[in-house]
Amino acid sequence: MGDGGGRIARTVGRGLRFLWKRRREDGAWCGRWVTNYVYGTSQVLEALACCGEFEEDARAEASLRWLLSVQNADGGWGESRRGYETGRFEPGPSSPLVTSAALQALTAVGCDRAEALRKGTDYLLATQKVDGLWRDDLRSGVIFPGISYTSYELVASCGAVIALCGVTREMG
Repeated sequence: MGDGGGRIARTVGRGLRFLWKRRREDGAWCGRWVTNYVYGTSQVLEALACCGEFEEDARAEASLRWLLSVQNADGGWGESRRGYETGRFEPGPSSPLVTSAALQALTAVGCDRAEALRKGTDYLLATQKVDGLWRDDLRSGVIFPGISYTSYELVASCGAVIALCGVTREMG
């Protein structure tokens, strides 16, 4: 499939400029479907990797460092909904849904931080339920920030499987 006279490249370029304009000073991006900065940053890092832009910009590496810096002691990632009120990352309990997003981003960008990947993987393995699924008990899904939240059960399980497959591929 061709680029249609450069239309795809121009469209991707506009999208990338949009994303860079919305990057926070600390290196994070706000997310809206899942609470909040870990998810948003993870999604943008994956997009940058897909576009071949991750290696091109030092800001992307700084955002990766931010993501690694907010990993919880239990190996997972998560955050408080208070971030919607304060306008900044607010630490919170780990969530399989948020952890999956972070791990997917780390593997998409080719992160070589084996310890972070191992700890995140261990967290997911420890939180898998007897029925083989993962639960979003924290209701990390966002309907209206600060007002209404939901639990994305299927997304938590699908995300965990995708993340674990990516880590397995990355770690060999």
